[in-house]
Amino acid sequence: MTFRELIVPSALEVLETVGVEPVLSEPGSTVQTLVFEAGGRDSVTFSYDVAGRSVRFVWKTGTESPSSCSGRARC
Repeated sequence: MTFRELIVPSALEVLETVGVEPVLSEPGSTVQTLVFEAGGRDSVTFSYDVAGRSVRFVWKTGTESPSSCSGRARC
């Protein structure tokens, strides 16, 4: 498998571009999370871990169970 670097812009660049600031998932973690909300009950959560070279998406619509895609899986 070929190594591919996960390049992520600074928190300020993300905030200025998409209007949401990435936050650490928990203290001491390398996972950063962005949450985009629409309509009060709908949301998309995007998490990424530069050290672990992984990303994850969680899409919630109303009261439905969340759908997610993570790692190298094809969604």
